[in-house]
Amino acid sequence: MAFFKKQLAPASAMTEVVKPLILLVDDEADNLQVLSAILAQDYDLLLAHNGQEALALVQALSPSQQLSLVISDQRMPEMTGVQLCERLCDIAPNTLRIIITGYIDIDTIVDAINRASLYQFIIKPFERRDLELLIKRAIEAYELKRTLDDYIQNLEVKVEQRTRDLEHSHQQLQDAYT
Repeated sequence: MAFFKKQLAPASAMTEVVKPLILLVDDEADNLQVLSAILAQDYDLLLAHNGQEALALVQALSPSQQLSLVISDQRMPEMTGVQLCERLCDIAPNTLRIIITGYIDIDTIVDAINRASLYQFIIKPFERRDLELLIKRAIEAYELKRTLDDYIQNLEVKVEQRTRDLEHSHQQLQDAYT
């Protein structure tokens, strides 16, 4: 026998779960397909076949869309992954960046870290579980940074308000004693 006429909706139905948004960039369609298959269940994905397409997708995002992570191949025609990530530093500075490459070139790795502020540089072939864990940690780092930035911004607003309140109180006390 039911005690209530209405049933409550399950908790999952009451809260909208927003998946983190990841941009995958690779000139080889097979690589995009593999990465998509690995990540599609847990993340919203944008796919680009080159750096220019990736930049266009990022610039087309609405202000409400938060791009958490970009995963790009290094060697692509016209624009390398490092060049793309370097451009993304200006366009989406809070977005984390990962480069995947099959070529081990120490100069490129050092250049990527210095110029493109990479979160990680991955050498192919990689273990699927390692990649999944790395992406999970990157998303966590992005979310923590965003939370910290929000906290700092709110704290600055509170400090400004409290300063105004104290100045007002100080002025009232001065007026009362004069």
